[in-house]
This record gives sequence, C-alpha cells and structure tokens, in this order.
Amino acid sequence: IHCIVWAKHVFNQLFGEVDDENEVSPDTADPEAAGEAGAAAVSEGSTSAGPSTTGDVERTSTRKWAEESQYNADKIFRKLFHEDIKYLLSMDKLWRTRRPPTPLDLDHLPDEDNTGTDGTGLLRDQRVWSVRDCVAVLKRTLSQLKAAKESRDDGQLVWDKDDESSMDFVTAVANLRSFIFGIGRKSRFECKSMAGNIIPAIATTNAVIAGLVVMEALKVLQHQLEACRTVYLNTQPNYQKKLLVPHRLQKPNPKCYVCSERPEV
Repeated sequence: IHCIVWAKHVFNQLFGEVDDENEVSPDTADPEAAGEAGAAAVSEGSTSAGPSTTGDVERTSTRKWAEESQYNADKIFRKLFHEDIKYLLSMDKLWRTRRPPTPLDLDHLPDEDNTGTDGTGLLRDQRVWSVRDCVAVLKRTLSQLKAAKESRDDGQLVWDKDDESSMDFVTAVANLRSFIFGIGRKSRFECKSMAGNIIPAIATTNAVIAGLVVMEALKVLQHQLEACRTVYLNTQPNYQKKLLVPHRLQKPNPKCYVCSERPEV
C-alpha cells in the first residue's frame, strides 16, 4: 500500500497541483541530507539539479524538471528508479537491519519475473505485470498524461481511479517501486482497489449477483421455469475462461418444508 500511495504522489508531482514541500524524490541538492556519500552517488550522469560550483544550493522541483525535460520517459525512469535509489543506498545506516533496494537499469531490465503467476487464464486487470510490462506502460501513460495536461487550461490533472491512463500509470510506478524494495507486486485490479479506497466485494460482486437475481426473477414472472438456472460467480475463470457458470436447477427435496411440493411438518 505504501508503494501505491507513493505512486499517487508521483502522479501529483508530475501532473497534479504543484506542491514543492512534498517532493517524492530525495533532495540531492541538500549537502546535509547524506553528506559526501549522497553527493557522490548521483554526481556522475545525474539528470537532476545539484549544488552549484559557488557553493549555493540550487533546488529544482520534480514538476519543473519534468517539464524542462519534456516528460522524457527515459529520464524520468532513471531519476525515480535508478538515481534516487542510488542516493538512498548512500545512506548506509538505513540498510543495516533491512534489505537494501536494488536500482533498476533501463538498459538491463530483468528478463524473468517471479510474480507467482504466469497470467494464464486471468483477465487483463487480474494479471500481475512484469517489470518490462511496467516500463512499457509507464512510457505510454507518460505520453498520454502529458497530452491531457497540456489540453487543460490550468495545466493540472486530478487523479481518478476510473481514468485508464491515470490508473495504469499508478499501477506501473507502484509495481516498479515494489520490485526495487523486494515487495510483492499487485495486479491492476488490486492496485485500483487500494488506490481508490474501495471494497471490491461490495462495489462489484454484490452488483453482479443482484443483476443475476433480477434476470432469473424475470424468467419466473414469464412462467419460464425450465429456463431458470443457478449461476455461480467464480473468483477465477474456469477452464472455459468463464467467471459466470450456470447450472440446471436441482429438483426439490421432498423432505424440505420450503421447496417440496407437499410440505409437511
């Protein structure tokens, strides 16, 4: 959940209302943040601002830096998932009792992923994306969100779980962050549930069952009892890739007071 919250902050930093005091990236321009080790970690090939040669500190917000780089996907990836992580690694005291993060290299992404599922038989939103999938989605959504931001008069976007590009962006960023810190990744459906603060059982399953009940009730009202079915909603698609599985009605139990033709106590 922390990675998803962080991903939503990244969205706001890049596309939402400007808030320079809640930066998602460590302040690499602050010489007191991590000392010489932190400066050395990002001094070579860094894409972010740093101390000037005169000793003054020049701080550049994530929004301003992204706009100046034209939301270049490769630069944003390297900053968030490589340079910032290397900077965190320079703070060695943080990792004495915990697993250190692993920076991602855009040119050498993991070839195989142990996500716990190969996605066979799963719907798109139920499949856990690989690291390469997340990078591809990140690049696509950055372009889409940049265009959406530029089309607005105020130049700001509001994150919405029902907006496909916004939700895909948060899912990709959260899963990349999770991989770096050795945390299990989540499907788009799970990310949407947590990021949108919704309970899928109430918002989805009950609505589906209510619709099925109405459909069967209409058959009863039309005297089509032979067409009535008992329908099961599976948590995973079956071998026929179906979530809704209908079955013929069972015959009434002659010993049941409710469903027998001649109920007797």
